[in-house]
Amino acid sequence: MSVGSWINSVVGPGGNLMRRVPGKAWLAVGGLLVGAFWLQQHDARIRQQAGLQQLRNQTSAEVTVLRRQAAQDVKQANVENAKAIAKLEQRRQQAEQQNRQLTAQLAQLRSQAQIQAGEVATLPIREIVTRVATQLGLNAGDVLSPASSADTAKDAASAPANESLGEKTPHLDAGASTLSPRR
Repeated sequence: MSVGSWINSVVGPGGNLMRRVPGKAWLAVGGLLVGAFWLQQHDARIRQQAGLQQLRNQTSAEVTVLRRQAAQDVKQANVENAKAIAKLEQRRQQAEQQNRQLTAQLAQLRSQAQIQAGEVATLPIREIVTRVATQLGLNAGDVLSPASSADTAKDAASAPANESLGEKTPHLDAGASTLSPRR
């Protein structure tokens, strides 16, 4: 018997199986099929819910681990920031101390410059020229020419005569008092 002929015998007009099996049996078979289908669906839902619960548990565990890691990272960043702030504060204090030292040195140098300027203002020009030449590694004779030496002597000799006439003639010593300290 072929499959097609068997189907015709069950379903067809002369089918013996449909006539032989009572309606209650068909109802029972249908109920069993519906029950099996419902059990299969129920089992699939239970498996799906179990899989979702397992996924929730894994996700929750991963979130907990990530939160711990984030908290550790924040603590570590705070420690590093605190160290950086301490270093910056130390540098700021060093800079302030250096600033105070430099301010004191500047005040001392200004005071020395004023004192030296006052001393230079009282020196005769010849002495100033000699000192500058010495500092530059020259001889005073290199800076003062013989003609200027003779003019200086002549100016020095004529100065008292001119002053008696009411004139004040500038000479080398007169320029020294006009020197003012640099600021």
